[in-house]
Amino acid sequence: MKILFVIHALSGGGAEHTAVRLMNRLSRSHDVTVCLIQKRRQDQEYPLSGSVKVIELPQTECHPTEGYIPQWRRELKRIKREGRYQVAVSFLEQGNYLNVSTRPLFGQRTIVSVRNLSSLKQRLKPSPDGLIEKKKWLDRFADKVVCVSEDVAGDQRRNFGIPARKLCVIRNWIDADDVRRQVEEGVRDPEFEAFSAAHPFLVANSGRLDIQKGQKHLLRAFAALHREHPETGLMILGTGNHTMDLREELTAEADRLGIADSVLFCGKKRMPCAYLARADVFVLSSLYEGFSNSLLEAMAAGLPVISTDCAGTRELLTPDRRAGTTVKEPLKGAYGIVTPLPDIRLEQPDVPARPTAAEEESGRKPAEKPALDRAEAGLLSAMEMLCQDKELREHYRQAGARRILDFSPERIFPEWERVLAGKH
Repeated sequence: MKILFVIHALSGGGAEHTAVRLMNRLSRSHDVTVCLIQKRRQDQEYPLSGSVKVIELPQTECHPTEGYIPQWRRELKRIKREGRYQVAVSFLEQGNYLNVSTRPLFGQRTIVSVRNLSSLKQRLKPSPDGLIEKKKWLDRFADKVVCVSEDVAGDQRRNFGIPARKLCVIRNWIDADDVRRQVEEGVRDPEFEAFSAAHPFLVANSGRLDIQKGQKHLLRAFAALHREHPETGLMILGTGNHTMDLREELTAEADRLGIADSVLFCGKKRMPCAYLARADVFVLSSLYEGFSNSLLEAMAAGLPVISTDCAGTRELLTPDRRAGTTVKEPLKGAYGIVTPLPDIRLEQPDVPARPTAAEEESGRKPAEKPALDRAEAGLLSAMEMLCQDKELREHYRQAGARRILDFSPERIFPEWERVLAGKH
């Protein structure tokens, strides 16, 4: 089968990593080409098999919101026509938009992959080019809309009008052998070694330094934990990207909270699981997700996990919980602890409290906001549970090791092959 992938880049976060792994595996038995929207940065890319052919769309001096629609659509139409591909698969909003808008009338299946809870993403980070809004109607013309979790599929159906018959769910997979190789190679990082030695109990977080990942909430919760348990340290794996990098803001927040010496921003690592394996607990503090790769990696690396109640978490950690239910306080699930989701409506710059008239008259200072909001208090409570209870940590380590077997390449990859062949 001749397969064309359309994606903005081969570097970035979990969606890009998933796309690369899928292309690599498909290229063992199919003719696979990837069309990249952005200029390649090979030093930052996930390893791509040499059997995958790469095409780059012409770069334009225009901002993407001005230039890519006419120029890139014309070029992608030519690529599809001349390549005679049987199926075109795209990832993320930009790739999906270009893929569906260049869909031939006959002879080629068009598949888009949705990796996030798009309705929340649009509320928190509205796209200047309106891509998420445009896909409300455009993705209906795809032959199949592959969602990374049941939660995402429900969001596409309710909020974007995608017909149920066009939706299917294929979750992320985790290659336990690859994780094992990373862990066995270990960490050769003097800064991390010194930090680890100074903090006998390590909390880990992994993700872009981006408002989506909720690390500011995690810092506040960790500061409260550290006051009671000074032996704890927090390491955060990841960097920002060209649209958002909160490293400076998060560093300032750690300093303001008095925990700068107990927080290590590790940056992006070639083998993150080697670092994760050195921690004691993993915390996902995201405001929204689709189905977290980071949780799978942490569980495969042998960590007990805590996660906010974002999309995909119910299916991974609390599969017996009824769809549509939300967590109001920390819940000990079958495979990890789930905590309340941060309120997206409150994600705005902190504004100093203004004194009331009575406070101005009396000279009293305005009342301060509670030290922790509900989501932060939930993260703190869950971290305290695992910090204080070694048996509970071991329970979740073993439970996680069993759970990831359900997300092996051998179980997930055949689902992609069925969709590509039009049999799903």
